[in-house]
Amino acid sequence: MTTDDNTTVDVDTQRAQKFLDGLRQEREIYGLLGKLSEQQAAILSNGVSDEILQLAQAKEAELLRISEVEGDLQPLKQEWKVLRERIDESLRAEIDGELAEIEVLLKRLIDLEAEGQRNVDMQVRKTSAKLRQVDGGRKLQRAYGTGAANAKPRYLDRSE
Repeated sequence: MTTDDNTTVDVDTQRAQKFLDGLRQEREIYGLLGKLSEQQAAILSNGVSDEILQLAQAKEAELLRISEVEGDLQPLKQEWKVLRERIDESLRAEIDGELAEIEVLLKRLIDLEAEGQRNVDMQVRKTSAKLRQVDGGRKLQRAYGTGAANAKPRYLDRSE
């Protein structure tokens, strides 16, 4: 092997190691996002609360982090197929393992977000139903009552 070949292998190994480090960061962030989504689902299943805003802010911060890491990794992801063939098997296996773990985390995250959306939709339906009941009660009061606090409702007032 010539010096040029060794230099190419070293550069490829360094780039692959950088890719692996970035993938590990992504996996960590996606794991945190998953935990936040689990907390969100638990909170939403018990009704909407102020904690949702805090979770949304925490998730937004993690999404910003993932965007930064993704931006750094984009060139390496684009050249991964070529780079993959030029690095040793153990490093290739580590990177493939990280990619597989990230895929699992992303699928889980999608499922958790879908569950959270279903919980939000259910809360909206419950709240809408309660509002319709309140509005219906007001209409009944207007229809059968005079609205004065001490007045008898018309359907009970037989003095007329």
